Amino acid sequence: MTRLHALCEALAPCLMCQLCLKMFHCLLQANRNCNLMRYGSQPYSRKRKIYVIFALAVIAVFSLLKINLINKAAHSIGSVFSKTGSSTGKSLLSFACGRDLVFENDHLRNLLKESAIEKENYYTLQNEYSSIVSQCKFLSKSSINGVTSSIYSRSSQADLSNTVFAEAGIQQGITTDHVAIIDDGIVAGKVDAVADFGSRINLLTHKETKFAATIISSNKTLGIVEGNGTPLLHMRFIPENAPISVNDLVITSGLEENVPYGLVIGVVNSINSDPEKPFKEATIEPLSDMRYETIVTLILNKQGI
Repeated sequence: MTRLHALCEALAPCLMCQLCLKMFHCLLQANRNCNLMRYGSQPYSRKRKIYVIFALAVIAVFSLLKINLINKAAHSIGSVFSKTGSSTGKSLLSFACGRDLVFENDHLRNLLKESAIEKENYYTLQNEYSSIVSQCKFLSKSSINGVTSSIYSRSSQADLSNTVFAEAGIQQGITTDHVAIIDDGIVAGKVDAVADFGSRINLLTHKETKFAATIISSNKTLGIVEGNGTPLLHMRFIPENAPISVNDLVITSGLEENVPYGLVIGVVNSINSDPEKPFKEATIEPLSDMRYETIVTLILNKQGI
């Protein structure tokens, strides 16, 4: 009986089967006690052994079925958790990759912005260097004294009749009506007001800017060039018999106190002549474009070119 009970326990690993075995063991023990009381120590009959073997077989089959069901349930639960974990992992990976892409995009944008700024600074420095070299060469070959200064402010970038502010003033010997040039002696404008370390310059196109002018083939004053708030200049008081033609180069005549002879103003664009009037007029296209200039030279003496 003891060996049969141990065999049943070995065949029933699940808790429910073990409970069934314990109940079966109790029934067998009770039946044995009854038999002992009825038959004394007489051994089991063959019929009883068959019942016992049949019961053990039923328990074994039940145990196997239970184990199979439990395995299937465990497999299903594990599959669900596996899919959930896989889905969660993919979601977390996608989220992490998305954050990485956003970070990389921001980083690339910042690099592109820094590169654009560095490129702009490079071209600005290159242009300033070229302007300084050109203006210094002009001062050297023409024996004119001047102060080279940077432009630190503008009244309006879009307005061609604007004014600019240079970093040279009274302390550098600058006074009102001093002429400002760019490049190789091209007129930019005229000083309108000065401070200790700064000056305001009205550009050629400003309505209050005026220069006594002539053409390059003449040494006499032929007229007055004025700004009128437009991209073109107006030259007035030209004698009717003055030798001036379209495409002539207009320069300063040196008639003014602080403006030397020979500074380039522009090119004659058109001429308006009326035989009934003593003077003719001309439209002048200036050669200076101050929208992109950052360096000017302020002329200090009147000595001509």
